[in-house]
Amino acid sequence: MSEIVSVKTKSGEVTYRYDGKLIYSAYDPHKEALSYISGLGKIKDIVITICGADFINRILADNPNISQIITHDPYNLPPFSESKKIKRFDDIEAVKNYILNEKLHIKNVSFVIWKSYIETNPPLFKNIIEQIKNTLIKSTFSINNEETFTRLENSNIKNNLKCLDKIEIIRGNSVSPQQNALVISSGASLCGMEHFLKSIKDRFITFALPSALPYLEHINFRPDYVIAVDPGYGTFYHLAKTRIKHNLLIPLSVSQSILKLSNFNFIFFSYGNKYEDILYRDTGIVTSPPEGSVIFNLLRILKTLDFDKTLLVGQDFSYFNNKSHINGGFFETEYYKTTNYYAPIDDIIKKKELQFESKTISDGKNEFKTNIALQIYFNHFIENINKYNIIIPENAFNTLDKSIKRYDINGILNEFYPTKNKVLKTTQLNIKKRKGEIIDLIG
Repeated sequence: MSEIVSVKTKSGEVTYRYDGKLIYSAYDPHKEALSYISGLGKIKDIVITICGADFINRILADNPNISQIITHDPYNLPPFSESKKIKRFDDIEAVKNYILNEKLHIKNVSFVIWKSYIETNPPLFKNIIEQIKNTLIKSTFSINNEETFTRLENSNIKNNLKCLDKIEIIRGNSVSPQQNALVISSGASLCGMEHFLKSIKDRFITFALPSALPYLEHINFRPDYVIAVDPGYGTFYHLAKTRIKHNLLIPLSVSQSILKLSNFNFIFFSYGNKYEDILYRDTGIVTSPPEGSVIFNLLRILKTLDFDKTLLVGQDFSYFNNKSHINGGFFETEYYKTTNYYAPIDDIIKKKELQFESKTISDGKNEFKTNIALQIYFNHFIENINKYNIIIPENAFNTLDKSIKRYDINGILNEFYPTKNKVLKTTQLNIKKRKGEIIDLIG
């Protein structure tokens, strides 16, 4: 592979050449960079650069309207600007972590690249740019959701506490050794899984997402537990329709309308809210902070509970017949088309996700249509796959990753023994003494 070599310019500065081609001007790279920056128009407060040498960074650092420059250089060229505005990262993972930790919003960030530098290794830089772009969008989604939901969640906590004196909570180490979990999501690959699910059900403690309940009720399949985390009314819409009594894992921040439903036994886990931290101190309650999709909340809970393996069914991170849920999940086809009553919260989030272009993801063999939000969830899942001992059905649409073991019915029946105890250990918690303090703090 060719290397980047330094060359003296006629202006006395150092420029660089790659594979016989100049990356920056051989005459005056500073003037060349200045001309390029002036042609970009208005640049935002924060700039991410992939430009190699500091010609661009130096000019941006002199702009009083720019507060910081995040620069990534995989070649690690020698810096020649000492501006404190410039934050240098050789590792792309460090860049991504910085974006997420600093909660950068895409509306405040400009992205500046130097074409000739990118062309030294197009596949490398295409991957880098895509990762930075997706991380920025992920950070933006998180901020948007937090801004939209924080006030609602706090209001829900306050109102829920007013009507509760005792709650049932779930603690860590609540399962026996060698227990396995079956998680049922509502992707289109769930369709046709009736025989599979019923054949292997006794091998697992089963957990379902609310959007999967209509299908499961249709095939007369009752999960051991349901999990709900949405603070708005979308989850209430799913849960209110079921006719079967369920154990429901929820945080205090869900809509208070859910707690009024009579067909659920409520078991609480902590969402990591600062008010919940006060309520649950010294209780050992399981905590799963909000992040992306409900599936991640559940996987974190299962890991905390020390489940041995998790069979993941119907989690596609993609679309089938332009639907992200089975038969529209009674969500796109019914929820969004028959009512706009819940639009103030849920429709805002939906529109934010749909404003980005369609994408595809690949398992190495098949490609699946998706959007940027689902792709980010997919990428996040793959990045963290080693944290969870995941197995999937052989006929899953989205096989995710070759390192994940696949099973057919016979494989599961042969390897996994029936589960004797399918009830998680819970504890009754008296919250009378602490809830008044929290209600006063929320205001």
